[in-house]
Amino acid sequence: ARFARGQDNSLLLCGAPGTGKSAALDTLLARVPSTWNALVLDPAGEHAVLERYGYAVVRAGVDAFINPMELGPAGAFDVLAGVIEGFWNERVSPIVAEVLRRSLHGARNLGDAYDAVRALLERSAREDERNAAAALIRRIEPLLSCPAFYGLEPLPRGRVVVDMSALESEDAKAAFALTVIHAVYSSAKLGKWSGLLVIDEADRLGN
Repeated sequence: ARFARGQDNSLLLCGAPGTGKSAALDTLLARVPSTWNALVLDPAGEHAVLERYGYAVVRAGVDAFINPMELGPAGAFDVLAGVIEGFWNERVSPIVAEVLRRSLHGARNLGDAYDAVRALLERSAREDERNAAAALIRRIEPLLSCPAFYGLEPLPRGRVVVDMSALESEDAKAAFALTVIHAVYSSAKLGKWSGLLVIDEADRLGN
């Protein structure tokens, strides 16, 4: 495998459990030039071995934080809708989408968005809005205790493994990974970040 700037360095590794995907990935990543940005999203904490090849290993919620609201209301909507549809395999109906968008407007963090949804649940005279709010509460509430979503860190530079194994729930891992992916894409479009983004166990992100 050869990595080259300005080229399509995309690669998909597929295989059954225990067939050596992670080992193959580590072998490839060890060859990434030290001057490049390489951001490895590691949900199971399997890639700390890359530290011996000069990678920094940071822990989501301990050393690495990213607030979905920093993506703006549209970006935060993409992340939360992505978790609902991709991870939970639930369709985001038009009324749920409307309630979610309204709740994200002006929110500084997930706690603010959650409070806005609860307020709508308690005050709305419309049954469809109350049902949508109740559905959103069920999906947002488990994410509130995840420390990785509070505070703001810039996208890391250099070769970095983000260990997500300390995050308590799979939906929190999916939300954190989707937030990072969105931030990388947005920054790359603006010319503020370039490099390799590696997503291990991408199936954890859902459909």
